[in-house]
Amino acid sequence: MRKYALLSILWASLVQLCAFQGLPSRVNMNTWGFGPWVQSSVGSPLPTPQTFRSTAEQLVVDPNNFVFNYAANTQCEVVVKGIERYRERIFNPARWPRKPAENNIRQHPKDTSKVAQQQAVKVLQNLEIIISGSVCDTQPKFGDDEQYTLKINWEDLEPGTSTLSSPTVWGALRGLDTFSQLVFLSPDDGRSFIVNTSLTTDFPRYSWRGVLVDTSRHFLPVSLLREVIDIMEQNKLNVFHWHIVDDNSFPFESEVFPELSNQGRYHPGRTYSPAQVIDVIEHARLRGIRVVPEFDTPGHTQSWGPGQPGLLTACSQAKLTSAARPFLPYGPIDPSKDANYEFLRRLFDEITRVFPDEFLHLGGDEVDFACWASNEDVKNYMDQLNITGDYAALEAHYIHRLIDIINSLEKKKKPIVWQEVFDNGVPLSNDTVVHVWIGDNWQDEMAKVTRANKKVILSAGWYLNYISYGLDWEKYYLQDPEGFQGTPQQKALVQGGELCMWGEYVDYTALVSRMFPRGSVIAERLWSSANVVDVNNMAARLEEHRCRLVRRGHDAQPPNGSGFCPFVVLD
Repeated sequence: MRKYALLSILWASLVQLCAFQGLPSRVNMNTWGFGPWVQSSVGSPLPTPQTFRSTAEQLVVDPNNFVFNYAANTQCEVVVKGIERYRERIFNPARWPRKPAENNIRQHPKDTSKVAQQQAVKVLQNLEIIISGSVCDTQPKFGDDEQYTLKINWEDLEPGTSTLSSPTVWGALRGLDTFSQLVFLSPDDGRSFIVNTSLTTDFPRYSWRGVLVDTSRHFLPVSLLREVIDIMEQNKLNVFHWHIVDDNSFPFESEVFPELSNQGRYHPGRTYSPAQVIDVIEHARLRGIRVVPEFDTPGHTQSWGPGQPGLLTACSQAKLTSAARPFLPYGPIDPSKDANYEFLRRLFDEITRVFPDEFLHLGGDEVDFACWASNEDVKNYMDQLNITGDYAALEAHYIHRLIDIINSLEKKKKPIVWQEVFDNGVPLSNDTVVHVWIGDNWQDEMAKVTRANKKVILSAGWYLNYISYGLDWEKYYLQDPEGFQGTPQQKALVQGGELCMWGEYVDYTALVSRMFPRGSVIAERLWSSANVVDVNNMAARLEEHRCRLVRRGHDAQPPNGSGFCPFVVLD
């Protein structure tokens, strides 16, 4: 037994050694020496702006006297509330030391004015916000102009002033976020807020920069969804893909079909009321984030069945040809019943009225054909369609009818579908977006979809629910959505991408830490220029960004191994 114990110890030591030193990482880390493995940057933005020039000249920012000037004739609510949020994030984050003496800080950051007086340093007095567009946008839309220019004490300004200009309120929000990252607490003593003279001109590479959150496998409280949206804003992400229902539970409260959630929820109280859904949409709207719901059919619908008898296909155990999983009495939605299409029409009519975004995710992935193949009514229906035995064609028929239903509704939506819908040959309009998710050969799939002149978004390779020991963000960072063989015209059809957090093993206790700051590197890939690929520069900025999120009250996990966050209250 001692021999086996010794072997176990040696094996564990070898695993640790490989984990620390043997990973094929390009990040230079001080894994054996004293101090943090990665030294944090100071006052560096993430995502990287398109152009960013910074000088060594530094100014103090006094929170007691600094002014956000927004003197438009018509003050846009989005900008006004954005200023309020970012003032709080910069000058009064949730985990800032409240008792300086107990945190070895001689003077609280709110006493910056005293530092300026004592040291006779330059002071940044204000940030003037200029919206050049004439319209106060109220609802974010796909393709919104998010460009901005941020000048801090730049040569063409009055000394000690700064300006943020953008054609739209959404660009102003992105600029406010960058400004909040450029202001930092002095690393020497934590006594003052500092900012460098700089010029930023910026815009996103892609208009679709999303986060998928799954609220079916584990119910997530609205407060947590709001926090995720808050963090998205601080990473310039702009699409909240709400995978709201699935096999395991149906937490969406439908007013037209209340039994769907009454029978399909996990437990009373584990649902989203109409008011709560509106609250999430509104919380996102004010941050320039679109909420795109997903109601995945015909598969992933086990939770729909108890509240809508006859919706799901009845499986025949005697005729099932596959034993890959335990027998289930019901399978995907039964595509042979006209009554089911009428149900879908009424349900999606409600959904399209609740969610204002122009896009709607219809799913269409992972349909198990075995149950369809065991059902005589389904097979007879296929005979009538002259597609006997071709279950991919049957799914294509179902999806085609569903898209026709969506197109017939008063509140028309542009469909998004998982890649299997395209692969199965469903006729798709050029407004339909194909969502590529299967990790193997995703480049070939992107090439195939774009050759067919279809728009596409990428999630393959960006499943953050997949975890491994050590530094794993590098592979996410270096994956480019346009990293496939194709013409410039094909590459132009790439709309962006989404990081995904599927919920089988993630609930409210781990969602934020599992997702960020690992998701921040994907945010940069979707925002910044394609040639921004320096992993060591990212590692330093990611270290700083993680601590920035922690100071602001978010439980972002360490991205680079051993280290610490300065000026953070731990109790």
